[in-house]
This record gives sequence, structure tokens and C-alpha cells, in this order.
Amino acid sequence: MLSHCRELVYHPRVFIFPPRQAIYANEIERKQDFSEAVATYHAMQKAYEAFGDELIEVLRWSVVKRAGFILAKVSEGCICSQPSL
Repeated sequence: MLSHCRELVYHPRVFIFPPRQAIYANEIERKQDFSEAVATYHAMQKAYEAFGDELIEVLRWSVVKRAGFILAKVSEGCICSQPSL
């Protein structure tokens, strides 16, 4: 797994969304309870940082404000640029 993480590098800037208990619900697809989700979130933070990625935390704003924030970050860092051929 570690070798794959070192080889399969996509982009060094990663959007991360902290878990929110107010909207958290267990579903068929989401088998973790909230405390497990928090632990997973912290493990993901550590893993991304260990591989040198820059985490961009998306705060608990409205959907419109979060979308605007993400679009602004994408355009300022050219996250979506295609490699030259």
C-alpha cells in the first residue's frame, strides 16, 4: 500500500471535509459510527501529511459558499490543469 501511495501521485493539494455530527447518519453505505468517522478523518489527515500533501479544509459553510471556496482554490492553484502533450 505504501509503495502505491508513493507511486500514484495525483495532486499535492487535497480538499478534506471534517465530519459533522449534526448531519451525520448511518446508512447502508456508511457503516461507521460518528466516533469511527472522526478517527478515520484524523488518520486521513496524518496519511496525507506524511506523503507531503497540502490539506485544504473545507469548513462548515453553506453548499454555495463551500462550492465557491473550492472553485477559488482550484483556479488559484490550477488543480484541474491537464499535462501538456
